[in-house]
Amino acid sequence: MTSEKTPTITAVIPMHNGLPHIIACINSLKLQECDDFNLRIIVVDDGSTDNSAGEIGKKFNDIQILSGDGNLWWTGAIAVGTRKALDDDADYIFWINEDDTLSDGALQNLLQSLRKNKKGIAGCGVVFDSNSDRIVCGYSLRYFKWYSQALYYPRSHFLSPTFVSNCDLNGGHGILIPQTLFTQGKAVIRPAIFPHYFGDFDFYVQARKLGYKPYIVGGVLVLSAPPRAVVSPASVGLLTGRRIQSRKHILPYLFSRKSQHNLRDRPLFALLDFPPGLNLIWALLFVMASFYCVVFFPFRKKDDIQYLR
Repeated sequence: MTSEKTPTITAVIPMHNGLPHIIACINSLKLQECDDFNLRIIVVDDGSTDNSAGEIGKKFNDIQILSGDGNLWWTGAIAVGTRKALDDDADYIFWINEDDTLSDGALQNLLQSLRKNKKGIAGCGVVFDSNSDRIVCGYSLRYFKWYSQALYYPRSHFLSPTFVSNCDLNGGHGILIPQTLFTQGKAVIRPAIFPHYFGDFDFYVQARKLGYKPYIVGGVLVLSAPPRAVVSPASVGLLTGRRIQSRKHILPYLFSRKSQHNLRDRPLFALLDFPPGLNLIWALLFVMASFYCVVFFPFRKKDDIQYLR
């Protein structure tokens, strides 16, 4: 009688100027190692200028670093890392961002859950403050309200051993994916269409078409670093979306691919992934919303501005 093969989990971390968070992220992954699985880690360094890759090399000698020229962005880096993991025969792919840290036993709990749910995508609950009582558990799709709505649960509910939260969409903050999803003959990661924003949401839409359902496992938590304030939206992503800071930010807001509300990506997400009929309506609404923000930006509240890479 042969024993069951120990599965390999390959963590894929997209990175751009990841210091100091990337070291804490890797350390939290290292603490996950146990007899239930073999762990490999791939970091996709997309043109960092802060010597992130060099610091990783000094501290860890068993991490594979793939390099990009700064044009991969999130979806491209995820695609490159995932392809390499599959080429190296990973059984499960684990996506986690450079500024995330995992709770103890997270990977083991995710793996146990997926062993029972072969066509699932098991995710972590997310907090941006370790003391927060509100846990983000994916997103629910609401076509007649807005395209997505975050699902929040109190920490006491989330920590219940029986807690499971089904969701329509999720991000890349700690999700475990069976390799079988990527062998269905259909592209589920599409960096050529969504190189940065909506690459994660589009992934879940494609996965659901293949019968794979995302959900959140109770007690499995990711602490994500709070947003980093920066000066120029031309070099970062804009996440709040309702406001811009000054007239010089108007063109980047409308046309930069690093703006979540540029006139291409959000309407295109609606056109490609929303149901027929509703997709045209929402694409138009998204275009109008961006112009609305531009026209009325002088009336925004000063504290309603927040920029992220």
